[in-house]
Amino acid sequence: FFAGEFFDLNTFATSVGYWNGDGDYLGSRGVSFADFDVVGGEVVAAVNGFDDGALVRVRDGQFVTIAELTGSAATFPAKGLFTTDGALGLLLQDGDGMFVTVLDTINTPTGGDPQFADLFIDFNSDGTVDQILRGVNGEVEVDTKFLRAGTYTATVIAKDSAGSELGRSTDMITVSPYRVEDGVLIIGADQTRGSNITVTQQRNGSLRVSVDNTRGTVNASLVEVIGSPRNDRVTFSGSFAAYASLYGGNDTIIAIGVDIEADLGDGNDSALAIRAGEVRFVGGAGNDRLRSIGHQLAFFDGGIGNDTILSSGRAAFAIGGDGRDSFTILDRHSVVVSDIVNTQTQVQRNALVDAVFAEISKPNPNRGVINSLFAGIIIDDKDQDTGLVLSRWSVKLQGQRDRIR
Repeated sequence: FFAGEFFDLNTFATSVGYWNGDGDYLGSRGVSFADFDVVGGEVVAAVNGFDDGALVRVRDGQFVTIAELTGSAATFPAKGLFTTDGALGLLLQDGDGMFVTVLDTINTPTGGDPQFADLFIDFNSDGTVDQILRGVNGEVEVDTKFLRAGTYTATVIAKDSAGSELGRSTDMITVSPYRVEDGVLIIGADQTRGSNITVTQQRNGSLRVSVDNTRGTVNASLVEVIGSPRNDRVTFSGSFAAYASLYGGNDTIIAIGVDIEADLGDGNDSALAIRAGEVRFVGGAGNDRLRSIGHQLAFFDGGIGNDTILSSGRAAFAIGGDGRDSFTILDRHSVVVSDIVNTQTQVQRNALVDAVFAEISKPNPNRGVINSLFAGIIIDDKDQDTGLVLSRWSVKLQGQRDRIR
């Protein structure tokens, strides 16, 4: 066996941990380590707590405190154990100084239930162990993710270090496809099949939520949708703000009157915003259709693929990305970039987007400022982009092969 002091990042305290010869963690007891000895054929550790010492049987964590053995609390100095003539000697110290106590038996600690246990957790009772926690000697918290909403039966089996079962417990877990947390409505799509998600604002300001076959009404000021790798369909209607991260699949998102930011991920996605204040649509790999009508500000990034971008509002900033893209930009103010060579980091790219967005949101944007933001940016023209820009005020950056009028 091995023992050592370590700093626990969960509790921000020092503990004494125990391991067997194979390196398996057995558990912890005490805050400082003093000594080891073999007592009655068992490895016993002398450890100290904050104001009292204890003898710990390392195999299973069974322990007895010095106060229980001698009637008063005391702690061990280093090397505080010795055996002699079939008895156990303890070198201890308290407020009066150092002293020695000899116990008549070397079978201390004795009996009792094991204090360390290995927990085997099956979160959905399908017979598969999903998580194992070694050397548990108190309450623990565990986290898991379910791929879809529903009711699950979780089973926990406790075993000692020899593998013998100590006990088991079951509990029902209900997983909802949505919840409200700190004023944010968080919706999770079915990860195995995709989901049909609708959020509609009622006249009283509450939000009517529908996720597949689950419906309800909540109060929230922000909506966040976590999509799936499958095909998700998301519809928002109202005057709230929403964010959607849809990951993969051929997704569809429609936002009416909603300030919307959506990361569409890979796939042939379709996004439409109508009468929004601010719109941000970012596509991934795939042939995406990104459209917004009646907005104040809109940002589009088609990503990789042959994308179609349609914008008609007050101001728009559109980037086609890799592929043969098509633009129709009817905003009063617009910045259209056929394709930026991806030599920037994501942080730099986000900073550029934010800076251009801030400029075109002004009543009278400055084209010189925007041109300076793009100074040194390379426009990739390996794919031929086409489009039509009908803006009173526009900054257009295109490659030699592109035909954006």
